[in-house]
Amino acid sequence: MRGLVSRASLEGIVRSAIKTFDISQSAISSVHFSSATDEWATPQLLFDELDRIFGGFTLDPCATPENAKCRRFFTRSDDGLIQS
Repeated sequence: MRGLVSRASLEGIVRSAIKTFDISQSAISSVHFSSATDEWATPQLLFDELDRIFGGFTLDPCATPENAKCRRFFTRSDDGLIQS
């Protein structure tokens, strides 16, 4: 199906973007493995690269008004996983 990629392909894209934009592992780990919050924004440089590769995202299904990457987004109270 168009638009779907394997997990391995996506992991490769993410690794490439991290390397290309010199996103430090400590910057990723400090956010994604922190228990201070369960709301973690995707790093902007990583989002921009994935957005370029996949042709433009129009929905951020798990966001806050402060960290939404798309004009259309769902918050925790909207529960993006149950939206259609």
